[in-house]
Amino acid sequence: MSLMELLDESEGTSDEENCLTQDEIQSFVANNQSFYNNRDQYRLHLKERFTKYCHSNEQEKHACNGGWLATAGAN
Repeated sequence: MSLMELLDESEGTSDEENCLTQDEIQSFVANNQSFYNNRDQYRLHLKERFTKYCHSNEQEKHACNGGWLATAGAN
């Protein structure tokens, strides 16, 4: 089967077949809530440790100027 045939065949599926139901979404969120809670705690802990590191290593200011944290999304 060619790439064009596959593409044509995929266009025949309805949007409804590709959507998640509200129950599936709620189940996913419920099953993964601890992951998101832990992730937020780990991010906060990492940010606190990095700030402490920057204050204890004044010669390393180039890594601790705040730009890296903003880029990494840790704010």
